[in-house]
Amino acid sequence: MTTYLTSYDPSNGEPIGSVPVSTGEQITEAIVAAHIAAKAWQRLKIDERVKVLESAYAKLLPETDRL
Repeated sequence: MTTYLTSYDPSNGEPIGSVPVSTGEQITEAIVAAHIAAKAWQRLKIDERVKVLESAYAKLLPETDRL
């Protein structure tokens, strides 16, 4: 059974969403994956990083109202 954590709007106390609570093992796996990704990111040249960020920006821009 998954446990969920509810997030509330502090201005009115209404719930705005919920997320599953991660287990310790899931958190450890996420940390390991983040370290691996950070090392890969460090190996990229600045122009490659710019391309990745510009691509992410282009994909997120149409979703700004929804986000």
